Amino acid sequence: MSVHVAILLPRYVDLILRGVKTIESRLYRNQMPPIGCAKVGERIYLKQSGGPFRAIARIAAVDEHRNLIPRDVNELARRYNESVCGDPEYWKSKRGSLFAAFITLSDVEPIDVGPSYAKSMRAWHVLADDSDVIHDFILTDGAIRNRYARLSNARGVRFTLLLPDGQQVDTDLVRGNMFRWRCWGRYYDQHKLRPGDRVRLIALGGRSYRVCFVHADQSRTL
Repeated sequence: MSVHVAILLPRYVDLILRGVKTIESRLYRNQMPPIGCAKVGERIYLKQSGGPFRAIARIAAVDEHRNLIPRDVNELARRYNESVCGDPEYWKSKRGSLFAAFITLSDVEPIDVGPSYAKSMRAWHVLADDSDVIHDFILTDGAIRNRYARLSNARGVRFTLLLPDGQQVDTDLVRGNMFRWRCWGRYYDQHKLRPGDRVRLIALGGRSYRVCFVHADQSRTL
């Protein structure tokens, strides 16, 4: 699966984070990403134009159109604009588009990091899955009870974990890609984690990761 970076104007990121804008639209005269590149389940990093990364989301649905004429664009505007939140000038500027993608967003969360990518004039970038800087482990009852966490990576590789309280831990992976360090329990208790919540590792470069926790019912990091 791919990882995506979408660059948006600040007001659109604000609307996405508020849950008002639920569909990201891209209309072009030529076929460009994300058209033909976006798949359900893939992660999108939302970056403010000229500013920082501000959110992540998952692709819940993709609706693509080709060989459009202005009448088609008008119809797509009527169909989607309540969720796209485009103003009249936006749709006017897109009337000559031949290609369109409407990407429904889910699992939107604020975030302050994102992957490295080659800067260009494009406002959408498709990256290899190993570019993702966020790694989530969904907690099971067994993981909470037995005080462990996993990371999908090679056995034996060394890691530095930066915990929410400032503690720094050097560890590696053992059987089943579990972290050898097994003191997760007090953090699970402190943050009142339950099955379905997530341990989130955010890559900081090298083999260092910032650790935080995400509650499934709130989609907020702790």
